[in-house]
Amino acid sequence: MKTFAYQYEKLWRRDHTMHIVRIYRVKKNVPIFIAQEVDVFVDEGQLVMQALQKHKLLPKRAFARNENGSAKYYPHSLKEAGIAQIIKL
Repeated sequence: MKTFAYQYEKLWRRDHTMHIVRIYRVKKNVPIFIAQEVDVFVDEGQLVMQALQKHKLLPKRAFARNENGSAKYYPHSLKEAGIAQIIKL
């Protein structure tokens, strides 16, 4: 099972809030920077999953959808499914 860590940050602008996520891959207790994702009008969990999908860090089944179109897994539920462990720094 892969282990990832992320940092989440909000930057306030005059008319919107920028959400920033930095993704790290953890190998042998050493974080290795992988990617940074910036977006507006999304929450923390959505942005983490977007970054992981964009950089193809997880298998396709991690991004499966329910019948109603909502995401099947979020960062906190990936560990329960045995796909990956996601840790917030």
